[in-house]
Order: sequence, then structure tokens, then C-alpha cells
Amino acid sequence: MSEIKLLNVSRKYQINKDKDFYALKDVTLIIKNGFVSITGKSGSGKSTLLNLIAGLDRQTKGQIYIDNNEISKMSKRKWISLYKNKIGVVFQNYNLLEDEDPIFNVALPLLIIGENKKTAYNKAKEYLAKVRIPESAQKTKVTKLSGGEKQRVAIARAIIKSPEILLCDEPTGALDSNTSKEVINILKEYSKNHLVIMVSHNLHIIKAYSDRIITIKDGRIVEDVMINHNKGSQEAVKIKKKNNTSWIDHVSMSNIKKHVVRSIVSSIALITSLTLAFLTFGYVSGKDDAIDLASYRQLDYGVGTITKEEKLSSSGVLSLTRMTRPDISDIQSHVYLTDNFIVKPNFDAILQQKLNISIDNKVIEGVSFAPVYSFDKLHINYSLITDGYIPSEDTLNYLIVNNSAYDLLALNGIGKSIKISAYSQTNYIDLDETIISDTFTLEFDASIVAKVDEFSYLQNPKIYYSYVALEEYVSNYLLENLTTYFNKDITMAEMLLECENFDPLTSYSYRVFPKDLSKLEAVTKKPQLTNGLSYSSSSLLIRESIINFLEAAKYGLILFLIVTLVGATLILGIISLTSYSDDHKKSAILTILGANLEDISNIYLNESLVICFVSLVVSFLLSYLLSFAVNKIINSFIDIGSLITVPLNSFLGVPFFFPLITLILTIAICLIATLLPIYFSKKISLKEELQSL
Repeated sequence: MSEIKLLNVSRKYQINKDKDFYALKDVTLIIKNGFVSITGKSGSGKSTLLNLIAGLDRQTKGQIYIDNNEISKMSKRKWISLYKNKIGVVFQNYNLLEDEDPIFNVALPLLIIGENKKTAYNKAKEYLAKVRIPESAQKTKVTKLSGGEKQRVAIARAIIKSPEILLCDEPTGALDSNTSKEVINILKEYSKNHLVIMVSHNLHIIKAYSDRIITIKDGRIVEDVMINHNKGSQEAVKIKKKNNTSWIDHVSMSNIKKHVVRSIVSSIALITSLTLAFLTFGYVSGKDDAIDLASYRQLDYGVGTITKEEKLSSSGVLSLTRMTRPDISDIQSHVYLTDNFIVKPNFDAILQQKLNISIDNKVIEGVSFAPVYSFDKLHINYSLITDGYIPSEDTLNYLIVNNSAYDLLALNGIGKSIKISAYSQTNYIDLDETIISDTFTLEFDASIVAKVDEFSYLQNPKIYYSYVALEEYVSNYLLENLTTYFNKDITMAEMLLECENFDPLTSYSYRVFPKDLSKLEAVTKKPQLTNGLSYSSSSLLIRESIINFLEAAKYGLILFLIVTLVGATLILGIISLTSYSDDHKKSAILTILGANLEDISNIYLNESLVICFVSLVVSFLLSYLLSFAVNKIINSFIDIGSLITVPLNSFLGVPFFFPLITLILTIAICLIATLLPIYFSKKISLKEELQSL
């Protein structure tokens, strides 16, 4: 036997800052069994009393007990646990799930407590038959039922768990007289073994069916009449709680269908942000490898010069310095240089004073004459060759052009003859200040034997020659006047090696070449040189330039990504809140039927997770396809391939790490966007939720 006890219960509403209204005032009441009717005029407080007993509203003062459990002191979880089997509610306006059929509505209380679907549905059909709902109407949507049918469905839903207490708020208020009798007869029959409390203003029905009549006026009990004291003991059917969430999935899918437009908008927002995130992550993770691959596509990668800055004087904030050729001992003292480079005197500096390049007697401007150490396989990246062949010997009669020079020279193929000429004046001053001058002349015809497809970003047109061949030429070139003056052979190489380190003829530097292709990665790292030495390379300057450009783009993309992800989270949150706000009433109904906050959250979380998973899969596919298109566009501008590499298979050596971490982060976004709005919106009372549209 259940007992409801109210002790000095009041419910006050604040109309405005200066005025309060008491819907109930100091009500003390004990209800144990039978068919109990609460009546009174509109606004008397009878519905407020029922709402307080049902837990839909909270009293301002006093205590309410259900079987000695004070409900105002109970947590929501304990309150739901108490009410799940003990109390059923029948509303005047039915409060059914309008988008579902009667079978699901009636089976829902059983599904919530864990009954399996088949058993719950069979029992729902049995109870629908008891309240005379025809089979033809049991599988149609509730919206197509008449008012009387809806009320009978609501009663079947309320009594299917055989709750000890059945609360009915104006159950016949919107029904005609014949339908009202059908509904009351069902409730009267149920009251034989259970406590039924009905709020009504229909005195005819109240007097004909009630065992006890409580009359309320102005929030106070003015009459309490017992009509029939001989009631049988209450026998409630106890249903053991099981684990079944199929009803949550069902309602979630119904919500997705109902909110299909919002679901699409949510998916588009999430797909956009996730795709951008994947592309950005692919950019960040693939950028360094792409830069390396692009940088190594330079035939003279790492070829550079070593110079020395020598301080002459210093005064305050000003200092006087000059560039000089380093002593070879300074270079040899650096392991980095000796391990990774071939160090040579800067012979090619003498070519730059008066260098002429011509084809068919036409002088070509804007092309550089640049060295590679040798044409052997240790120093030439054969994968860059797109036309022609690499010479098997180092000679100045064979030259290689890059793609820019090939276009500039308007070559229609390899094998074209090109004329190279260079002139340089050398002076030697003896102790008597006699000046001995010589002219260095380099003049030869050569064939263009190969074309290389180089990284074209900031790349100048270049004609490559063998430095080994130039070194041999300079070492064998006799300076006639000096040879006569000293009466012994003096070569151009000897002249350059023996002049002062600050002589312009030295170009103030040594030439350095990577020892072989395996050293390219090592020479990429900028060395920490001492003794005023510095290393410079045009190929590394190009690399640094593209790195700086892409780094700036990276931070811009990351900032844009953060804004996009925050925006997507807000969009999902707003849509979730909007969807949930539209379903306040559904949420309240489910709560009254025994669903806890976790169950209700799971409904909307499932809806959100379906959107997230679909969006995630689409985003992976879309980002994978877009990466090809974006890489192609980027490659057309800065000649870097595979800049964006979305690491779907492996990341940091862990298989499928990136998809896994992305899945976790996406779920986190869905949790935040879905649960926070629900948490804050749940602060309103069940009564307010039921009154929402």
C-alpha cells in the first residue's frame, strides 16, 4: 500500500517584484488508497497540488512524502528511480509522442526500464486492446487519432507498468460524455487495486465514481469527504530492471528524420570544419617532407661558399669589418665542413667578370653559369633528368640546363651548341711596384646534353658545368707574362691560391660542394661556424624562403582552423539546443515515464553522434580527394608536390593513429555541443517543459 503525505505545503509564485500569489497555502493531507478526486474551481490550486505530488513542480514550503520518502530532498536520479514503477501520470492534453505510433508510446515505459522490445510490444498491444484501441489504429501515428483515442492510449501507457499510484489531470476535460464514461470506467477499474488521484471539475463524474472527494478553494482544502472505505489491498506488478536501450535508438532515429534539415546543416558545418582540419593537419604534417623533396630537386643543392668576416677596428657602436677568404686551416677545424663538403678554391669567381653566353651568335642575358662538382653519379641526381644524358666524363664541352634556362634559350631539344667566353684581368705588383698584367681567357663551344626539371620556385635560369673540368682548365692555364717574369710556369690556379685572402680575385671565399648525394640532408642544417666563418648557398636561400612562406601560411591556416572549429562547435551547440528546446515536452514526458537525464542525453547524443560519424567518414573521403586537387593547384604556383598529406594509414609510426585521435576529438566536440545545452536547459521544471510547444 502506498501513502502520499503532504505537511504544510505551500506553492508561491512571484507575479512581479512587489506581488506574490499562493496557488497552495499550508496544505496538510494524507492519501492512501481508492479513487480520490480533487476538485475546485479553475485557479483553485487543484492542478498545482497534483503537479507537486507528481514531482512536476516543487513546493515553496513544507514537505511531501511518498512512502516516507521526502521527495524534495531526493536527487533527481533517486526521484526517477522511485517514480519509475510507483507512479503513472495521465494528462488532460495526453502528452504522447506525436511522431510515434500508439504501440511504441505504450511500450515505452517498459522499454525504459529494460524490457526487451518483443515483450514490451506484445504487452502494449494487450493494453491497447484493454482500452479499446482497434488494431488498425495501433500502428498509425498518434497525430491521426481522435481525442478519446489519444486519452485511452495515454491511460494504457500510464498503467502498463501497473504503478501503485496513478495521477490523472482532467482526464475527461476535452472529451465528450460517452468517451468520458469510457475513460472513467477504465480508471475506476484500475482503482480497485491501486491508488488513483484525479483532478477534475466535473462534479457529476466525481460524485458517481469517487471514493474520496477533496475540495480546494483559494489554495486551501475546504472539504475532504470519504465515501467508500472498503478498498482492497494494492498489488503492484514489480518489473525487474534490465538493460535495453533500443528505445533510445528508436527515438534518436525519429529525431534525425524529424530534424533532417537541421541534421544536414549540422553535417555541412561539421564536414566543412573537419575537412579543413584534415587538410590543415595534412599540410602541417606533410609540409617538411614536401619542402625536402622540393629542395633536393636542385642540381646544385648545397653548393655554396665559405667566407670570413674580419674585424678591422671597433669604436663604440660602430665597427669596421671586411670580407676575406678564410684560411684553409679555419675550414679544416670544423668537422661539419670536412665531413660533408669538398672544399675548393673559388675558381668560378673569375668567370663572372666578363662572361658571355651566346647561341647562334646571339648573346643570352639573364642566365647563370653555375657549377656542380662533377658529372659522376655521386654528385648528380639522375631522377631530375627529363631529356638527354649525363656525360661520362668531366669536360667543359658538355653542359646541362635547367627547365628555366631551357625555356629562356628557346631550345627545341638537347644537342644545341652554345658558346661560352669569359675574360679576367690579373695584376701582380713586385717589390719595385712594377705591375705585371695578364689576361685570363676562357672560350669554348659546348653542347647542351641534358635538361633537368628543377624546383622552379625563385629559380633562375641556369647552365650547369663541371667544376672538376674548370679546375683542370684553370690549373693548366699559363699566365704568360708572369711565366716570363719569374722564368717558370705560373698558372691561373697558382695565381689565385697565392694571392692575399682579401684580394678581390679570391671572391673572398672557398667553394664547397656536398661530398655526395647522401650528404644533402646534412648540408640542409645550417652549421654553427666559428672564427667569423659563414656558409651561404643560393639553393638553401631558396629553401629558407619557401620555408618562411609556408610557415606563415601554416599559422594563418591554424588560426582559421581554430575559428572554424569553434564556429562548428557553436553551430552544433545551437542546433542541438534548438532541437532539444523544440523537444522540451518530449523530454519531460520521457522523464515522467522513468527516463533519467543520462537516457535523455543519450537520445540527443546518439543523434549527434550519427551526424558526427557520417560527417567524419565524408570528411575523410573529401579531404583525401581534395588533397589531390589542392596539391595540384599549389604545385602550379610554387612547384611543390604532395604538400598536403593526410596521414590516414600511419602517423608518428602508429597505424591509424590520426583517424583514431580525430574520432576521439570529434566525439568530444559532439559531447560538448550536445550535452552542455541539455545540461543548462534541464534547469527548468518539468511543468514548464510540459507546457512548451
